[in-house]
Amino acid sequence: MTDEQPTGRSERSKKAMDAALSKEQRAPAKKPADQPARQKPPAGWYPHPTMADTRRYWDGDKWTENIAPNAAPSRNTPGAIKKISWAIALVFLAPLLVLTFMGTSVDGESCGNWISAEFTDTKIAIRQAEVIMDEGGAIEAARISAVAKECNDAISTQRLIAFVLIGLGVGSRIAIPVIAGALRD
Repeated sequence: MTDEQPTGRSERSKKAMDAALSKEQRAPAKKPADQPARQKPPAGWYPHPTMADTRRYWDGDKWTENIAPNAAPSRNTPGAIKKISWAIALVFLAPLLVLTFMGTSVDGESCGNWISAEFTDTKIAIRQAEVIMDEGGAIEAARISAVAKECNDAISTQRLIAFVLIGLGVGSRIAIPVIAGALRD
């Protein structure tokens, strides 16, 4: 649908066309045989010649009494809402990739990341046993226990952040279309 009549005439021409068409409806004009018939615009909705922000239906021969307000284009189409929800989900899920590959370290010891911690209980026990066998190992074993606790705390924080990001990403992907649908109704 276009906002203008196919003839591309000015507002005054539209009014003249409307008046001429109204006269044709009352009494069809006789045309000489040598003059070609004027081609009429196709049927459709066109801007109302006298009422702003209103359309009037042209049936191909004459104007009907059907009028309607001009419809404003909606930005809340399902496709647009789907794209917006994916974009917001990616805002939350993209940092998750960084967090996945970002390792944590405490006191020069690598702790791993939120998926695979390097200081598991088994690994700590093995390292402590190795250190105790060496001279002065008790102090080093205590240091390893302290580092392991700090690593576990750091990994727990990373996991919490990761799960919050996953929740926000998935939640936004689900919630935005639901909320937009409720607002449309």
